[in-house]
Amino acid sequence: MNADPHGTTNFRGVTAMGYTSGTATDNQGKKYVVITDIRVYQREYVGGEIADPNPMNSAGATKSAHAHGTFVEI
Repeated sequence: MNADPHGTTNFRGVTAMGYTSGTATDNQGKKYVVITDIRVYQREYVGGEIADPNPMNSAGATKSAHAHGTFVEI
């Protein structure tokens, strides 16, 4: 409650978020509590793309890159 579900920034669209919880047992029989979340984004993501793959030319500079679709963050 009152939390921003966006783990991905520079995003314009719709976000859905879900939680799972339960237990897991390792091969020694030890039990663990497992809590996870999954986030699904749909529409446009505006990210960075390296300007030049040769670091001697770009010094880490980026240019805008756009992607459209559905993205899943686990």
